[in-house]
Amino acid sequence: MCLAYPGTVIGVSDRTAMVTYPLRYLERSREISPHNSDTTKQVLLGDTKVKVGDRVLVQMGIVIKVISETDYSELLEVWEKLK
Repeated sequence: MCLAYPGTVIGVSDRTAMVTYPLRYLERSREISPHNSDTTKQVLLGDTKVKVGDRVLVQMGIVIKVISETDYSELLEVWEKLK
């Protein structure tokens, strides 16, 4: 099973985007510095159209879906329970 992480688009360029993820939900990742409150990654867009401010799901470095603010908030609540 693969996980899709919720994040926020903070920049878009051609076929990539910069997405920021709340660090508290990704603490187990080896790539994240413990000194940051959030982490930002460059991801691929595939066929998904995004704009700055969109909430997205990212799986294996690819945006797979734009989600609503409500869905984003609910996903963060689920992540909190999984900690």
